[in-house]
Amino acid sequence: ARALPRLLAEAERASAEMAVLEHARVVLATELLRCALAKPSSSHVLRAAIAYAERVLPQAEALPEARVALAREERRDAARSKLREAEKRLDQMAELAQVLRDCREDGLEEWELHVATKLLREHSIRHIAY
Repeated sequence: ARALPRLLAEAERASAEMAVLEHARVVLATELLRCALAKPSSSHVLRAAIAYAERVLPQAEALPEARVALAREERRDAARSKLREAEKRLDQMAELAQVLRDCREDGLEEWELHVATKLLREHSIRHIAY
């Protein structure tokens, strides 16, 4: 019975520490989402921020916006992959041209399309020259 006050005090300290830890997790989840949305972020950064927020703060206001941004980045990732594959097949210039159009529609930047654009331009010049 004498140990009860000491045990109670320890339990209260542990509870207070858990509350502080939980608050820190909520702040971290909120900051991860804010940072991922504040600047263009890769799909893996967005995916990690969303996963953490869903676990710690599933009602976070920024989650729907982050999910939309992740879907956009995943489309861009897929477009980049298609672009790299099309660049490897120089005999398929019509396909490369279509992939370039698709990539522009998916929001890829011109610097990301530079190699494919150059390949098409060089192919066109060679084709016209012969």
